Amino acid sequence: MIENTETCIEWKEITIDNKSRRIYCCNKEISVSPKAYKILEFLIKHPDIVFSREGIIDSVWAIMSK
Repeated sequence: MIENTETCIEWKEITIDNKSRRIYCCNKEISVSPKAYKILEFLIKHPDIVFSREGIIDSVWAIMSK
């Protein structure tokens, strides 16, 4: 189940802190590129949908260009 607050999204052992733009797995911070951050955030926000590679790229790049 996804827990979504104003600043954090939680799914299983993964927490995305939107305010600080940090990702935690099992309470340990992991370092990712800005694009990887957006891809992970996008996938966690849509856990029940299977996306093609092109669908992910189109969606994430559209978000990043806003």
